[in-house]
Amino acid sequence: MNNRIVKKSKEIESKLISHRRYLHSNPEIGFDTAKTSNYIYETLCAKGIECSFISHNMVTGEIRGKHNSKTILLRADIDALPIKEKTTFDYTSKNGNMHACGHDMHTSMLLGALEIIEQEKDNLNGNVRFLFQPAEETLSGAKCAIENGVLNGVDMAMTVHVVVNCDTQTGSVLLSYDTPSAPSADFFTLDINGKGCHGSSPSIGIDPITCTCRIVTALEHIRAYEIGIHDKALLSFGKISGGSNANAIPDKVTLMGTLRCFDEEIRSFYKKRFEDITNGISSSFGCTSDIKYTSGCPTLINDENLLRKTCKNLEELLGQNNVIKITNTHSKIQGSEDFAYISQTVPSVTVAIAAGSIRDGYKYPLHNQSVTFDENSLVIGCSVFAYNVLKLLEN
Repeated sequence: MNNRIVKKSKEIESKLISHRRYLHSNPEIGFDTAKTSNYIYETLCAKGIECSFISHNMVTGEIRGKHNSKTILLRADIDALPIKEKTTFDYTSKNGNMHACGHDMHTSMLLGALEIIEQEKDNLNGNVRFLFQPAEETLSGAKCAIENGVLNGVDMAMTVHVVVNCDTQTGSVLLSYDTPSAPSADFFTLDINGKGCHGSSPSIGIDPITCTCRIVTALEHIRAYEIGIHDKALLSFGKISGGSNANAIPDKVTLMGTLRCFDEEIRSFYKKRFEDITNGISSSFGCTSDIKYTSGCPTLINDENLLRKTCKNLEELLGQNNVIKITNTHSKIQGSEDFAYISQTVPSVTVAIAAGSIRDGYKYPLHNQSVTFDENSLVIGCSVFAYNVLKLLEN
């Protein structure tokens, strides 16, 4: 069966590329993915695949096999990033958004895989549900999908994610045996409130800028002295804003950032100490602080049994040399992934698809304005989705 699936994937390679380039040139962000979702819906309907829209531009459906036993969910994220693209392809985005994380690749792979699975229905010993999910970049789409019942009756789940600017050749896949395979994430906004005044008379006001500087410095204490050397956590600030004039102390300073952890207990501890230190320093400077967590997700888990079966299946499909087992944190994905909500609910597996090595000139990382992807990986991802599903349900 592996040769048959690879052959079918190669036969539709031009379609996969066409899907990917259309999606790449029309990127949409967050839940505002109407054009993308309509393209997916129309593509599936044209192949006779039952599908429908649910909340927030999500597209879902099911391909039913000859035995109504297990149901597996296949998920692809479809949203882009608010990044202005700097590549020079014919299909380069011109609308100020960019598929800089490869979601156009994931979506195309799944569209192709579903076409093959539909053709293989007579060999399908179960059901394949699929989800084309927006708002992964804001870490809110998967949670919304679960709330809308997408996991009802689902026994297991699978997704893929491309990796680029790495040492791994296109054609290989990576499986993380060091679980969690991606950290939790908490996006936050921190307001430090003071009292504005003239810059020549700081004593009659309350300076939130000075207070903020102390907070940022003090928060390093948590990672340096309060968690162990093997505990993996990172607090980073991406934006600080406050004030508008050189001679005026502002009323407020706002910080935005993320907290990422590979351990849920460390995550809870870090958030508590973050608030303790922030509130304590604010109070000592006469300020008040307000922390709001705007979005986030838990750690991404690979189910041990599902991972073992997937590894065996992909070694059959691609050969042992092309299936790389990740067993250390430094080789894992450091960015968070909201498929984590699904992985915390049903047994799940995430497969990383190599889509451009440094040796082949793919020198830009994900989320970069100039990142590019090796489209030869589309056939690999399509085959991985289709073959692994057929084998998992067969067993």
